[in-house]
Amino acid sequence: MKEDIIWLDYARVIGIFLVILGHVEQHFPSFLITDLVLKDVWHIIYLFHMPLFFIISGYLFSGKKNDRVSFSFIYGNIRMLLVSYLIYQIAYIPLILKSHSEEICNGAFWVKVLLGIVMGDGYDTPYSIYICLPCWFIICIIQLRVLFGLVTINQFSGIILSLFSIVFLWFRKYFGLDLFFCLDSTVMAIPYFLFGYWLKSENKSFDKLSYGYSVLSSIALLAILLLILCYNGPAQMNGPSYGKYVVFCYLAGIAVSLMVFGVSGLFSRLYMPNKFLKLISRNTLFIIFFHFVLVKLLNGLKVYKIINIVSDNWIWTLFWVIVLSVGILFLSYLMIRTFVNKYPIVFGKKRVLWK
Repeated sequence: MKEDIIWLDYARVIGIFLVILGHVEQHFPSFLITDLVLKDVWHIIYLFHMPLFFIISGYLFSGKKNDRVSFSFIYGNIRMLLVSYLIYQIAYIPLILKSHSEEICNGAFWVKVLLGIVMGDGYDTPYSIYICLPCWFIICIIQLRVLFGLVTINQFSGIILSLFSIVFLWFRKYFGLDLFFCLDSTVMAIPYFLFGYWLKSENKSFDKLSYGYSVLSSIALLAILLLILCYNGPAQMNGPSYGKYVVFCYLAGIAVSLMVFGVSGLFSRLYMPNKFLKLISRNTLFIIFFHFVLVKLLNGLKVYKIINIVSDNWIWTLFWVIVLSVGILFLSYLMIRTFVNKYPIVFGKKRVLWK
C-alpha cells in the first residue's frame, strides 16, 4: 500500500516498542529469578505483540488478483525480505562466538551455524544453533507470503487454513510434534495474517472512531486479555505455545491488537505524524535485528545486573526497563536516519525513501 496510513504507523511503533520492552525485561536478573509482577507484564506483552505484527503484515499484503500461481509475484514479495534476513543473520554471527568460544575450531559447530541461518528457528535444535533470535519472524513472513502466493485468499481458503492451524497446534501440543524451519510458528500465524487481510478487504479503518468509543472499547479489550491470561495461561509465538486452549489464545491476540489499533487511531487524530514516527514505523524490520544487538550489548556490559542491584522493587525495575527500551528505540532511529538512504538494502529497501 503506497498511501500513508497514519494509524497503522502508530500501531507499528507501539508494536516494535513492546518487542524491545519484552526483550529488555527478560534480561533482568529479577525477572529471571523471582519477580512475578515482571513476569506478568512480560506474559501480557507476549500474548499479543507478535500477533499484532502478523495482523499488520496481513493488512499490508497485496493478495493475488487471480487463481493462477505466479512465481514472479512470490519472488517479488520475498526477495528483499530474504536479502535482509541473510544480512542480519550473518552480521550477528560474531555476537554468538563468545558463548561458543570452545567450539569455534570445531567444524560441526559451523555446520550448526549454517543450519541455524537456513532453518531460522529462534531456539537451538539438535541440528542447528540459533543466531539472531528475533529473525524467526522474518522467516515466518517469507513463508506466509509464499503460501499466499500459491493460495488465493478467499472465504473458503481462509476458513480451511484457520481450522488447519487450530487442529495442527492441538496435535503439536498433545502429541509432541515439532516442526523446524519456523513452520509451526508460521502455522500459528496464519489466522492472524488472514484477519489482517480481512480488515483491509473490508476497508476497516481506526482513525474515525469517536474518542469515547476508542477509550471504552480499549478498556474492554484489555480486560478480555487479562481474563484470558488468567484462565488460559501465557502464550508466545516463537516455539510456539498457546496455554490451555488455542482458540482463547487467538481471541486474546486479536482483541488486544484491535485495542492497539483503536489507540493508534486516537493518536492519529490527536498528533500530527512526523519523521520520527515514519522512520520507526517503516523500518521495523531493521529494528527487529538492531535492537537485539543493543540488548545483548547491554547484557555484555552488565547493565542489567548493575541496575538490578540498585532497583529494590519491581516498580523501579520496570521504570529502568522502559528507560532502556526508549533509549534503544531512539538509537535505532538515529541509525535509520543516518544510513537508510546510503544503504537502503540493509533496511529492506530497494531504493532511497527520504532525501
